[in-house]
Amino acid sequence: MMKITKAECYDLTLDYYSHFCDFDLKTKPEGIHFVCTKKREEVLKGYGNKVAIYALFKDNSAIISYSPEYEKKLEGLKDKNLEALRNYFKHQMNLWERSLFVFEEEKINAYGEAFLMTLDDYPLYKYFFKELNPDCDDSWLYDYYCSKLGYFCAYQKDKKIISLSDGPDMPYLDGRVQHTGIWTKQAYRHHGYATKTCALATNILLEKGICPQWECASANKAAVSLAKKLGYKPYAKAFMYEI
Repeated sequence: MMKITKAECYDLTLDYYSHFCDFDLKTKPEGIHFVCTKKREEVLKGYGNKVAIYALFKDNSAIISYSPEYEKKLEGLKDKNLEALRNYFKHQMNLWERSLFVFEEEKINAYGEAFLMTLDDYPLYKYFFKELNPDCDDSWLYDYYCSKLGYFCAYQKDKKIISLSDGPDMPYLDGRVQHTGIWTKQAYRHHGYATKTCALATNILLEKGICPQWECASANKAAVSLAKKLGYKPYAKAFMYEI
């Protein structure tokens, strides 16, 4: 497998978000587009629910993709401008604004003691998971871990994981585009462990020919900053109404 290129990452990222919009973002749309689509009625893999409304804002354009059942609710928005639409989703519907990124270049190639986990590392993973989720049923955990081998990267201190990244299920382009999840224990944050762990995970994806994908709540300044450190650049903002 050839290492994926910057141009391929850009195209695949646009393809990925085009699925959410049910609209080809490579056409570089201008203005406001309302897209009524049954695609928004699907239960999405990796989400476990439906994204009934998906509103993407980029520069001077907006794509408002929605399930037919919300057509009447959104009818009154079709005469509003971009700022009014953004305010509606953010303040009246109380939806979190999400920052969407596109991968541009690897900025970090020193990973410290971060490592790619193997099947033998499952006990470490399980211990870390239970520390973070003490009351969660873990009957599914081993199967999940096995299904995601090749994506788990971790940073270890005193023979325990302190920061871990994984590869969540993707609703679209699974196996071609991959988000990086990251969890770091509170006491070990702001020391660069998450950065090194995610940088290794990103490198592994690129070497596999898979496009790295990143999005997070815009209010999560740490996640936004981490994305930029890793070599992502801002692409757009989005609001998601999940049911």
